Amino acid sequence: MTKRLTCTITHAPQRLIAGLQTRATIGPCAAIHELWHQFCSNVGAKQSYGVCYDFMDGVYTYLAGLDVKVGEPLPDGWVSIAVPEQSFAVFEHNGDLSTISNTWSAIVDSDDGIKSIEGEAWDHSAPTLEVFPSNFKNGGCPVTIWIPLVPKAT
Repeated sequence: MTKRLTCTITHAPQRLIAGLQTRATIGPCAAIHELWHQFCSNVGAKQSYGVCYDFMDGVYTYLAGLDVKVGEPLPDGWVSIAVPEQSFAVFEHNGDLSTISNTWSAIVDSDDGIKSIEGEAWDHSAPTLEVFPSNFKNGGCPVTIWIPLVPKAT
């Protein structure tokens, strides 16, 4: 039996996220795993983000990062991205990270995913977020997936 997705809508302020980035393909991607390994070796237990943006032909940029202040000096090799103030559809992924692509597929394709939100649509021009709590342990606590929203065209 497939678990139904649940979604909450939340409005989030603008934030600046900085970290390491790579280009990735849709679906399971070894480059993202390697990126997190590199990122986590330099960062303590803090809330962190997987930021997905710049989608083109099944390839996108993935940034493993954390909140920073504007003007804060960044470590060598780090980049930053501004995530605008926006409403988001927030979905929960429970279980091992090796299965997070299944949750993403359900968000995109299932009837209780992004298509179920009345009056709103995915804003493909804005970054999507995977939010990892500061106490994250693989499979030990949920990761939330934040999909940026815009009003549906009528």
